[in-house]
Amino acid sequence: MVNIKLDSNYTIGSDSLQWMLIESGRYVGYFATLEGCIESYFNRKSRQSNAISVSGLLEHQKNVLRQLQRALTPLHIEVTGLNIDKRPNEIKEAKKKATLKRKKDLEGLK
Repeated sequence: MVNIKLDSNYTIGSDSLQWMLIESGRYVGYFATLEGCIESYFNRKSRQSNAISVSGLLEHQKNVLRQLQRALTPLHIEVTGLNIDKRPNEIKEAKKKATLKRKKDLEGLK
């Protein structure tokens, strides 16, 4: 099963039915999709930030996105659906496009 180390504390795991977000060896979330698991990691890391300003939070989020990109690049997964510089409706559209792109990439592997 999948065991992807995202950083020193977080790992993505899986079984035959679900994706799991694991923090320091403890299961903290179960997801039907890999995208949902990645989004949960991003949100958790954002909430754990010690930012004292909006610009500080945005910089922290950009660092989290860079970390995700490094962890997921070997799997050919692009972290484009979590564009923090967009408005909420644009984010939803970007997530749809990212999901469709991932599905097309998977179909190309068949």
